[in-house]
Amino acid sequence: MDPSSNNSMEDDDNVDFQPSKSPQDSTGDALLRAQGHRAAMKRSFSPFAALGLGFSITNSWVGYLSCFRQNLAYAGPNSVVFGLLVAAAIQWVITLGLSEISSCFPSSGGQYHFVFILAPKGSQKFTAFITGWMNILGWSVALCSGVSVVVASVSGLIAFWDDSFQATQGQSYLIYLAVTFLSVSPLFLAPRFVPRIVQISLTFSVTGLIIIFCLVLALRKQSQPLSSITSPGPGQSGWEMGPAWLLGITNSMYPFSATDAVIHIAEEMKNPERKALIALRGRRNVLPNHPFDLGRIGYFCNFLSPVLVTVIGVLICFPPELPVTHSNINYTPVVLVALSFVILGFWFTMGHKFEGPKIDWDVLQNVKVT
Repeated sequence: MDPSSNNSMEDDDNVDFQPSKSPQDSTGDALLRAQGHRAAMKRSFSPFAALGLGFSITNSWVGYLSCFRQNLAYAGPNSVVFGLLVAAAIQWVITLGLSEISSCFPSSGGQYHFVFILAPKGSQKFTAFITGWMNILGWSVALCSGVSVVVASVSGLIAFWDDSFQATQGQSYLIYLAVTFLSVSPLFLAPRFVPRIVQISLTFSVTGLIIIFCLVLALRKQSQPLSSITSPGPGQSGWEMGPAWLLGITNSMYPFSATDAVIHIAEEMKNPERKALIALRGRRNVLPNHPFDLGRIGYFCNFLSPVLVTVIGVLICFPPELPVTHSNINYTPVVLVALSFVILGFWFTMGHKFEGPKIDWDVLQNVKVT
C-alpha cells in the first residue's frame, strides 16, 4: 500500500464492497473499519496459503543455500549450522512482537500502519511515511534478490547438463526477465489461484528438501567427524572469530527475510487477528484487546527487537572480506544513505499529502473477537 496515500474512510466511499457473510469475515471487516478503511478484497487466503506465501518468497532452505559459501568463509561449517539456528531465534523474537501488533491491527499496510498508530503524537506522519517507503524499497530489494537466486540456479542446472555452457550477461538478464514475468503473471492472469499456487509451491519445496536431504545422506562417499561442526574452524574471510561469527549470523537472516509477508495479506485472510501472527515494536500500553497477548514477554520482545534490528543493520554494512579491495567492497552503506536521501526527498515533496489511517479506538476496543 502506498504510504503517500490517504487511508481514511472518506477515500473508500467508492469501493464496491460486498458485505462478508461469515462471522469471521464480519469481525475482520469491523476491525478494518475501526482502523479507517473498508474491506475491498476477497478473503481467500487460508493459514496454510499464508504460510506458503511467506515461505515461497525466499524459499527458505533454497535461499539459505545461496548463503553457504560466505558463511563457510566466515567461520566454517560451525557458522553454517549454528549461525542459522541463532538467526532463527533472533527472527523468532522479532516475529513474536509483530505478531502481537498485527493481532491488534490486522491491516495489509503492515509496518507503516502500525508505526502511525503507535508512534508518539507529532511524529506519526513522518515516521509512518519513512517506514512505509523503507518497506516498499525493502520488498523491491527482496524481489531482485530472490529472482537473482533463481537465475543462478537455472544457469547452474544448464551448466550441469552442458559443461561448455557459461551464461553471458545478456543471457542472465533474459533469464532474469523471464523469471520475473513468470513470478508476477499469476497476479494479473489468475489472481484467484494465487493461494493455491503458493500452497503447491510450499509442498513442492518441502518435499524437495526431504528428497535431496535423504539422497545426500544415502549417496555420500565419506563423512566428517562431528567435531568439524561443533568446533569453530578458522575462516577464510580475514575477520577474527568473533566478528566473523556475527557476520555469519547476519548472513543467515536472509532465508527469514520474507516472514512479514503474511501481514500484508491480512485483509485477504479470514480471522486475521488470530491467523496473521507474525515482526515490530510498539507501546503495549495503548494496544486494544487482542487474542494474541504476549503479556510480559511482549515487553521483552518490544525492547529486544529494535536492538537486534539495529545491530543487524550495522553488520550488513561491513565488508565480507579483509583486507578491503575494489572487488570485495560492500556498497550497502552507500546504497542505504542514497535511498535515505531519496525517501527524505519524497517526504519534503509529497509528504504533506499523507494523512494516515483514522483510528476509532472505541470501536477497536469493543469489537468482539471470537
